Amino acid sequence: ILCGPAILSKSGVGGATVTQLVICDWYDLQLGAPEYTWRSQPIRRTLRRELEFREIIVFASGEGRITVTLTGIDGITVSETVEVNSTQVHAYRVPTSIRGQDIIVDIASIATAQSDPAPSLHRLRFGHRTTTQIAQ
Repeated sequence: ILCGPAILSKSGVGGATVTQLVICDWYDLQLGAPEYTWRSQPIRRTLRRELEFREIIVFASGEGRITVTLTGIDGITVSETVEVNSTQVHAYRVPTSIRGQDIIVDIASIATAQSDPAPSLHRLRFGHRTTTQIAQ
Protein backbone atom coordinates (compact mmCIF):
# COMPACT_ATOMS: atom_id res chain seq x y z
CA ILE A 1 0.00 0.00 0.00
CA LEU A 2 1.30 3.43 -0.93
CA CYS A 3 -0.27 6.12 1.23
CA GLY A 4 0.12 9.83 1.44
CA PRO A 5 -1.25 12.67 -0.61
CA ALA A 6 -0.05 12.66 -4.18
CA ILE A 7 -1.17 14.69 -7.14
CA LEU A 8 -1.24 12.90 -10.46
CA SER A 9 -1.49 14.86 -13.68
CA LYS A 10 -2.05 13.46 -17.14
CA SER A 11 -3.12 14.77 -20.50
CA GLY A 12 -6.81 14.56 -21.16
CA VAL A 13 -8.99 15.00 -24.22
CA GLY A 14 -7.99 17.92 -26.44
CA GLY A 15 -4.65 18.37 -24.65
CA ALA A 16 -6.25 19.52 -21.39
CA THR A 17 -4.50 18.45 -18.18
CA VAL A 18 -6.53 16.35 -15.73
CA THR A 19 -5.35 16.47 -12.10
CA GLN A 20 -6.38 13.95 -9.45
CA LEU A 21 -5.60 13.81 -5.73
CA VAL A 22 -4.67 10.26 -4.71
CA ILE A 23 -4.69 9.54 -0.97
CA CYS A 24 -3.88 5.84 -1.06
CA ASP A 25 -3.11 3.30 -3.78
CA TRP A 26 -2.66 -0.47 -3.67
CA TYR A 27 0.17 -2.41 -5.31
CA ASP A 28 0.44 -6.19 -5.16
CA LEU A 29 4.19 -6.80 -4.88
CA GLN A 30 3.67 -10.51 -5.57
CA LEU A 31 2.15 -9.84 -8.99
CA GLY A 32 4.67 -8.85 -11.62
CA ALA A 33 4.27 -6.64 -14.66
CA PRO A 34 3.19 -8.25 -17.97
CA GLU A 35 6.57 -7.29 -19.46
CA TYR A 36 9.93 -5.91 -18.46
CA THR A 37 13.31 -5.15 -20.01
CA TRP A 38 16.87 -4.81 -18.74
CA ARG A 39 20.16 -3.70 -20.32
CA SER A 40 23.68 -4.45 -19.07
CA GLN A 41 26.78 -2.38 -19.10
CA PRO A 42 29.29 -3.54 -21.76
CA ILE A 43 30.96 -6.84 -20.80
CA ARG A 44 34.67 -6.23 -21.06
CA ARG A 45 36.71 -9.28 -20.12
CA THR A 46 40.19 -8.32 -21.25
CA LEU A 47 41.83 -5.50 -23.16
CA ARG A 48 42.25 -5.95 -26.90
CA ARG A 49 40.56 -9.37 -27.04
CA GLU A 50 37.20 -10.50 -28.33
CA LEU A 51 34.60 -12.62 -26.57
CA GLU A 52 32.95 -15.45 -28.47
CA PHE A 53 29.54 -16.48 -27.11
CA ARG A 54 28.39 -19.99 -28.02
CA GLU A 55 25.54 -20.69 -25.64
CA ILE A 56 22.99 -18.87 -23.49
CA ILE A 57 21.54 -20.63 -20.44
CA VAL A 58 18.35 -19.04 -19.09
CA PHE A 59 17.06 -20.08 -15.66
CA ALA A 60 13.44 -18.96 -15.57
CA SER A 61 9.93 -19.73 -14.34
CA GLY A 62 6.48 -18.56 -15.33
CA GLU A 63 4.66 -18.44 -18.63
CA GLY A 64 5.68 -16.41 -21.67
CA ARG A 65 8.90 -15.72 -23.50
CA ILE A 66 12.30 -14.29 -22.66
CA THR A 67 14.46 -12.79 -25.39
CA VAL A 68 18.19 -12.27 -24.84
CA THR A 69 19.95 -9.96 -27.31
CA LEU A 70 23.73 -9.67 -27.50
CA THR A 71 25.21 -6.63 -29.26
CA GLY A 72 28.88 -6.00 -29.93
CA ILE A 73 30.59 -2.62 -30.07
CA ASP A 74 30.69 -2.99 -33.87
CA GLY A 75 26.88 -3.23 -34.03
CA ILE A 76 26.66 -6.96 -34.75
CA THR A 77 23.58 -8.32 -32.95
CA VAL A 78 22.13 -11.75 -32.25
CA SER A 79 18.82 -12.46 -30.45
CA GLU A 80 17.67 -15.74 -28.95
CA THR A 81 14.16 -16.37 -27.58
CA VAL A 82 13.11 -18.96 -25.02
CA GLU A 83 9.49 -20.04 -24.53
CA VAL A 84 8.99 -20.42 -20.76
CA ASN A 85 6.21 -22.64 -19.39
CA SER A 86 7.11 -23.90 -15.92
CA THR A 87 6.03 -23.10 -12.38
CA GLN A 88 9.45 -24.25 -11.13
CA VAL A 89 12.81 -22.76 -12.13
CA HIS A 90 13.93 -24.52 -15.30
CA ALA A 91 17.18 -24.22 -17.27
CA TYR A 92 16.77 -23.48 -20.99
CA ARG A 93 19.91 -23.91 -23.13
CA VAL A 94 20.08 -22.05 -26.43
CA PRO A 95 22.99 -22.25 -28.88
CA THR A 96 24.13 -18.90 -30.24
CA SER A 97 27.06 -17.44 -32.11
CA ILE A 98 28.46 -13.95 -31.75
CA ARG A 99 31.99 -12.67 -31.49
CA GLY A 100 32.92 -9.15 -30.51
CA GLN A 101 34.19 -6.66 -27.97
CA ASP A 102 32.26 -4.93 -25.19
CA ILE A 103 29.13 -7.04 -25.62
CA ILE A 104 25.90 -5.51 -24.26
CA VAL A 105 23.14 -7.82 -23.02
CA ASP A 106 19.47 -6.84 -23.42
CA ILE A 107 16.73 -8.94 -21.81
CA ALA A 108 13.01 -8.70 -22.53
CA SER A 109 10.43 -10.82 -20.71
CA ILE A 110 6.84 -10.85 -21.98
CA ALA A 111 3.84 -12.70 -20.54
CA THR A 112 1.67 -14.95 -22.67
CA ALA A 113 -1.42 -12.95 -21.64
CA GLN A 114 -1.49 -9.23 -20.79
CA SER A 115 -3.26 -10.01 -17.50
CA ASP A 116 -0.47 -12.37 -16.33
CA PRO A 117 3.00 -11.55 -14.97
CA ALA A 118 5.99 -11.90 -17.29
CA PRO A 119 8.26 -14.91 -16.73
CA SER A 120 10.79 -14.43 -13.93
CA LEU A 121 14.45 -14.62 -14.89
CA HIS A 122 16.33 -16.20 -11.98
CA ARG A 123 19.79 -16.49 -13.53
CA LEU A 124 21.51 -16.02 -16.88
CA ARG A 125 24.74 -17.76 -17.89
CA PHE A 126 26.81 -17.66 -21.03
CA GLY A 127 29.02 -20.25 -22.63
CA HIS A 128 31.87 -18.11 -23.93
CA ARG A 129 35.60 -17.96 -24.47
CA THR A 130 38.18 -15.24 -24.94
CA THR A 131 39.55 -15.24 -28.48
CA THR A 132 42.46 -13.77 -30.40
CA GLN A 133 44.11 -10.46 -29.71
CA ILE A 134 42.81 -7.39 -31.53
CA ALA A 135 45.24 -4.93 -33.10
CA GLN A 136 45.13 -1.44 -31.65
